[in-house]
Amino acid sequence: MERCPNCSARTSDAEVCRRCGMDLGLLIAAEQAAEQALARGIRGLARDDLGAARRDLVRSLALRRSQLAEHLLQLATQRIAERAGGTPASQGATSEPIRPALDDTWPNKTDPPIFDLVTPLCGPPREERLPPKTV
Repeated sequence: MERCPNCSARTSDAEVCRRCGMDLGLLIAAEQAAEQALARGIRGLARDDLGAARRDLVRSLALRRSQLAEHLLQLATQRIAERAGGTPASQGATSEPIRPALDDTWPNKTDPPIFDLVTPLCGPPREERLPPKTV
């Protein structure tokens, strides 16, 4: 985290903002957890463990939005669809985002807005639909 979300002061590795005194510990922990989940998702894709990769990428996106995680989730979802007999990406897959089924990752079982943000690898990001960064 480069700046305090409360007062926009530059932050160091301290868990308390030097200007406003806001406790940044949980935000820093959420960023680190998102990075760790992203790294596990990348390792899952490298091992061809698509289910685990998808789960970890969803967790990463739930904690912190990142274009890399969005694109990797799209890739994992397309590979899962290809294995299930869906349309391979090389045969002109649709440009509509693929919405993976929800599992126990989401405790409230509602449709998280992050899946509306996943775009195809070749498409531009939909900046107008992105929620504001909270971390």
